[in-house]
Formats: sequence, structure tokens, C-alpha cells
Amino acid sequence: MMKIVLILVLVCAAQAEDVRQEYLNALAKYGKGLQSLSPKSAKAHFQSFVKFNKGVKKNNADPESTYTAANNMFSIETPEERKQHLGRNASRLNLVEREAEQLSTEDMLQLIARADEQKDYISFLPTPKDQGNCGSCWTYGSIAPLEYQVNSRSGKDVVSFSEQMLLDCVYERKNGKGPDGCEGGMQDQVYKWMASHGSHLALEKDHPYQGKDLKCAYKTLPNGFSGWKVASAVVKYPGDQKMLIAMSTSKIGVLTVAVHVNDAFSSYSSGVFSDKDCTRGQDNHAVSASGYGVRDGVPYFRIRNSWGPYWGEGGYINIKRSITQNLNMCRVSEFAEFPVVTKDGGDDEDGSDEETTDDSDLVTWQIVKKRKLWGWIGKVSQLRMALDDAREACLGNDQCKGVVCSNKNGKCGLRSSVKGIRHAGFTSHIISRS
Repeated sequence: MMKIVLILVLVCAAQAEDVRQEYLNALAKYGKGLQSLSPKSAKAHFQSFVKFNKGVKKNNADPESTYTAANNMFSIETPEERKQHLGRNASRLNLVEREAEQLSTEDMLQLIARADEQKDYISFLPTPKDQGNCGSCWTYGSIAPLEYQVNSRSGKDVVSFSEQMLLDCVYERKNGKGPDGCEGGMQDQVYKWMASHGSHLALEKDHPYQGKDLKCAYKTLPNGFSGWKVASAVVKYPGDQKMLIAMSTSKIGVLTVAVHVNDAFSSYSSGVFSDKDCTRGQDNHAVSASGYGVRDGVPYFRIRNSWGPYWGEGGYINIKRSITQNLNMCRVSEFAEFPVVTKDGGDDEDGSDEETTDDSDLVTWQIVKKRKLWGWIGKVSQLRMALDDAREACLGNDQCKGVVCSNKNGKCGLRSSVKGIRHAGFTSHIISRS
């Protein structure tokens, strides 16, 4: 018995020594600045590594896992330090109530046709960048779709826009007070700020990233976005299916999205990422979706991160998606948004052979419960229309401001004004034309 106990002790000691050596290797590779920690801090970092490393090995030993994990720069950080590499501030989120909607027959046919389709727009984007330990992911997640819009339609060299200018200006501090851009933000606030400031956005080379919130001085910087305009409103494509349909259109291409990041996500190295705990958490990180495809029979969204080109697959992670259901892995399809970019001056002809987008791609719907919109368009009999038919009719009528539906029988009609009074019998779908 004593011999067995002794063997177990020796095995555990050997395993502990192996883990410590792995920690020292990771520290030597990624731990610049962590070599002179206090004993208390060094212990906290090692304990964090042990947990991270255990998750890596557990995943890689799982024959059912569809991705490979690895120790990286996050493995030697504490949970508090890892949070500094995020920055989507959910407390600033203006939630819009959404209702589950059935996909049309045409949409379902598109999904079936694209079951094995591969699309990737990364050739129109610069090399993935690194936000460092400033919570500025919202600037990176919002800029990638803008870079795609300009680069894919201009036919010129790939340009890279300045995240630093947005970090400085969108949440500008006054007299040292107010929100700091490194404390997090929201992507849609970028487009609102740009729309109200002449669609101004500097090139990265004119205002490089500093990793800290500086004084806003956009007026002194050349406008690298000159010739283009961005709308303050975004088009929303919630759900795996709508997100895929939107991205399949090259005129839309890249979307800004949000994800929930946990240790499993941070340890991603290659393959198609899937983790049930990742889907349970709240979105805390802004990224962008740059493509989709299928690998070894597993469909995925290709997600562009802001942790540099040395993380994941060259700075990207493939997140599992569903073809027929709303999987919403890591919350990736919950807040999928598209910035509407047009040529400045109204002439949006760019000479490309890209697919055209109908009006439904340039509007968004806000759903408001218990509201009755004023003013009928047409006859009262229109109340018998189905929601999809009413929306189609509204898109084709410039006077239409929304669709009102009876909560009792589900039939809908058109309204000409968004001003209204509370009425328990109706739900309003208010249109916002971009």
C-alpha cells in the first residue's frame, strides 16, 4: 500500500513540475513585464495559468472537439487582466425589443443553396490589429465593415482607418470627466458620431493607435473617409440565418457583431470553435464577421478579432453556426449590424459588378409593444395582410412609416406616422429608412 501511495505522490509531483515548466515557457514567451512580480502576484498568475492550461488540455483530449486550443498570451494573465482586452460595454447598450420571425420560403431556399458555400472577404481588410490592454474593441469591430465597404468598392489599395481617432472622439472626456474609451463602448455609437461629424475618419497612418484615450482632435486630421458617407442608423440582421443571408451579398459583406469571450474562447488556436458555456454568457467583446464556410462538415462564421495576427488563425476565429437553427454560438448573431455606406454626393455608382441590394437591405425595423400608430394608408381591409406582405407593401410606399399588427389575430396594416398613443391591442413595426 505504501508503495502505491509513494508512486502516486511521485506521479503528482512530476505532473506539477511539468505544469510549472509549461508556465515558465509561456512566461518567457509572452510575459514581458511579468518577470518581477511580487510573490503574491506571481502566485495569482500561476494559479490562473494552471486553470487555463487545464482547459486547454481537456479540450485537446476530447475526440468530439472541433477546435484546437493552446496556451498563449492570455494563459499567463489573471481573469482581471484578460478583461482589459475586451471592451463592449453592455451597460451602454440601447436594447431594442425583438420578436421571433419566420424566415420566408425564399430565405430558406437561399440557406439550402448555400449549405456548402464558402465566402471570405479578408482580402479587402488590413492585417488584424491589436487593441492591447485598452478596452477599445468597439472601435475595431466597427471599423472593419467600413474598411471593407471602401476597399471593396474603390478598386484601390487596401486602406486602414484609425481606431485611435474613434477612441479619442466618440466618448470624449470633458475636463477629465466622462467615459473613457478604454473602458468600453458600442459599435453603433461610432456610426452615429461619424454621421454627425461629416463622416470624418482619419487613416491609421495619420493617427496611429496609442492604446489610451487621448484628446479628440479630428479637425486637425485629414479625412481618410472623404468621398464616402455613413448613416447614423445601422441595419440589424439577428440570428444565424439572417446573418448568413446578409453576408452572402457582397455589397454587405462584413458585419460588426458582438460575442461573449471566456477562457475557452481566449485559448482558441485553430478549427471551428464551439463551447456551450460561451453561449450562456453576456456579450462582452466587439468583433466583425468577415466570411463563412464549412470545415470538416462543421459550418462556421469567420470572425475577425482585435488581438493581433498572432492569435488564433492569423487573428481570426471560426465560430460554429447553424444552417437551419439559430445556434448563436458565443452570442455571435445576436447583435449583427451593417453600417450603410454611400458615395458622398448621392451618386453611388462605383463601377463594380457586385450584387445589388434591394430596399429591404437599407432599412431597419424597431418593434414597439402596445402602441397604435396614427393614420391609415389605404382601406381598413389592409388589416388582413400578413406581416411579411405588409412589410413588403411598406417598403414600396414612401409614405409608409410602419406596420401595425393586431395582437389578437396577427393581421397587419400600414400606417403613415410613427407618432401614436398606447393601445394594448397592437404591436408596431416602425421602419427606419437609411
